[in-house]
Amino acid sequence: MTKFFVALAASLLLAACGSMPKHANVRSDEPAIVQVIGAPEGASVLWNGAILGQTSGKTTRFEVGAGSHKLVVRTGTQILFDRDIFIQDGTTRNIQIGQ
Repeated sequence: MTKFFVALAASLLLAACGSMPKHANVRSDEPAIVQVIGAPEGASVLWNGAILGQTSGKTTRFEVGAGSHKLVVRTGTQILFDRDIFIQDGTTRNIQIGQ
């Protein structure tokens, strides 16, 4: 009976080791992308309080750093979007304005 439990424990241990993720497979060399969709042309996009750029009137794409950030989209004094977002490297986050 003891041999059975030792064999079971050993096989479970080996099975768990085989399913561990590899860091090289988890991380991406691609940048994080934020796409602002539906904002009027010329709206300001602020990333952590700094101006990231202006919208084109359709879909505007920005390469950004991964992590937690504050994203604000505004036209003059009108705030169209104001939220904290989290984004990972190699992913695209679509921000729909007006919905």
